[in-house]
Amino acid sequence: MKRKAAIMLPLKPIAKRTTVYLPPTINLRKPTAEINDKLVRLHSLLCEEKKSVCLHTIFKEFEQLLSVEDMTRVGYQIVIQESHRDLLARVRQQTGLSVSLLVSYCFIA
Repeated sequence: MKRKAAIMLPLKPIAKRTTVYLPPTINLRKPTAEINDKLVRLHSLLCEEKKSVCLHTIFKEFEQLLSVEDMTRVGYQIVIQESHRDLLARVRQQTGLSVSLLVSYCFIA
């Protein structure tokens, strides 16, 4: 049965300096500081016992964000803190959602 076990792939790192695309309804004066403050909310997506993403709740949370995908977005070039980059990489790998969508979630959660 070992051959049927899911293989844990190595995390694809997120660059320290990156561009995120957010809906125009999110107005930012200091994008790097404001986004890094909001990224703490990503912890709400994790299950306590496993430190993995709770898949049964995540798709309900992101349904609203995914429905407005064709909206024009505003790009912000930011520097993401190391602790947030690791968490973003884990959530992105487990869900397949982009960094921009994960950051958008932090502003509406």
